[in-house]
Amino acid sequence: MMNKAGVCASCRQHKYRLIAKNSRLKPDQALLLCESCIKSKFEPRWIIMMVGRDEGLEAVKDWVRPKRYVGEPILLEDLC
Repeated sequence: MMNKAGVCASCRQHKYRLIAKNSRLKPDQALLLCESCIKSKFEPRWIIMMVGRDEGLEAVKDWVRPKRYVGEPILLEDLC
């Protein structure tokens, strides 16, 4: 029998151990995150962008400025 790996919602890496967590920015959104992303307090890039578009830059500044996500930089144009 083979062990199956899942994909972390934040870093998109295949991991054997994922933990169910709710997003800090969008608490009704359940996520499967790896331990590394949880320790780094990362959020998926798409959630940061979605909340930034809906609620403005102020709502996501604590994730955008210190780059607490994986992927390309989120630009102001991405949040408009």
